[in-house]
Amino acid sequence: MRRAEADAGEAALVLASRGDRSAEAAVVHAAAAAPPEARAAALKALGRLAARPAVERLVELLAGDDQELADAAGRALAGARGAVPAVTPLLDTADPLLRSRAVRVLGLSGDPAAIEVLLSAHARGDADQRREAAAGLVRLGYGQARG
Repeated sequence: MRRAEADAGEAALVLASRGDRSAEAAVVHAAAAAPPEARAAALKALGRLAARPAVERLVELLAGDDQELADAAGRALAGARGAVPAVTPLLDTADPLLRSRAVRVLGLSGDPAAIEVLLSAHARGDADQRREAAAGLVRLGYGQARG
């Protein structure tokens, strides 16, 4: 990236980290064009924006072939509003690795809306997906006694 582009990308990340949605297009560009070591920060910023196009881009990256980028997108999605409905369709894919990634994101989401989806994934998934679903259900407090 040229220096001006790098500065613009950095400014967009700062705005995004503050929740300024006007930075969304620049952050999406930074996430796609940044060197690998900077992508994680851009993806995290996208997750903070939690706007529909940002979440959709993170889901695309989660489903991609680049494992490092998919992992970073998963971490960003885990904290993004709107992640549960965006990630849930990935549970119907034929790719077991992608299904496991999706279950992991749902379990890390902190969103109670993920509980029903995780219960379904636990009931019909392979061993990895059942393990991820069980861990996610515990993180979400499912089945714990209420005081």
